[in-house]
Amino acid sequence: MHLIIHRISELFSSISAIKFSFRAAFVLAGAYLIGASTQGPFIYDAEIAAYALKFEVESQVNTSINNLICSDYNTIQAKCNLAKYSLSTIESYSSAFMSIMGTIKVLFCSAIFFLTVFTLLYLSSGKSDSLSVKK
Repeated sequence: MHLIIHRISELFSSISAIKFSFRAAFVLAGAYLIGASTQGPFIYDAEIAAYALKFEVESQVNTSINNLICSDYNTIQAKCNLAKYSLSTIESYSSAFMSIMGTIKVLFCSAIFFLTVFTLLYLSSGKSDSLSVKK
């Protein structure tokens, strides 16, 4: 049992564990930035369009779209159905996007935490002396 614990501590206090944690943090930060920069504007534009359609329908019938039965209004039935569909779609997409971004943030923080722990374990193991410059 002592040998297993010793082997695990050696594994976590190795330079490869530090490199892996650093790479993971770097990749996750990149994924977060790419997602925010590409999907954020798309969601914003789609949400603006969905709400514009919602407000247009609501202004024509003078009632909230949530309480509206589209089949009761023949002249704007298609627009009403499209507004309801657009709102539900963008809400689902927004929710999924925020969940994914939240997961990436948690994983990024975990990678930073493990990077810190592995670095401290490495420094406390005494192996860091072999990295010093010899004169």
